[in-house]
Amino acid sequence: MHIGSSNQKFTYNLNGVELQEVSVERDLGIYIDSSLQPSKHCLEAAKRGNRVLGMIKRNFSFLKEDIVVRLYKQLVRPHLEYAVQAWNPYFAKDKEVLEKVQRRATRMISS
Repeated sequence: MHIGSSNQKFTYNLNGVELQEVSVERDLGIYIDSSLQPSKHCLEAAKRGNRVLGMIKRNFSFLKEDIVVRLYKQLVRPHLEYAVQAWNPYFAKDKEVLEKVQRRATRMISS
């Protein structure tokens, strides 16, 4: 991954094999792309959150409202808030992606 416009694009070799260039890198659970934007990480966090919400809906559909709230707080919110200090979503589209998951959970609780 090459970051910056003045950074020369060197090719790196390991034991004579050229290492492939990537545009997105995942390190410690945070996705970082060459433009240093958090959009990819927001999409992945929302995908994981939606997956867990679907699991809750399938397996715990007849539970009381307070138990569903507790499941949301314990199982979904950690995916949405993991390392938020590092990738703070400052674009409106990134915030909207994360808020969709929260709205889906709210609809699930109220129904």
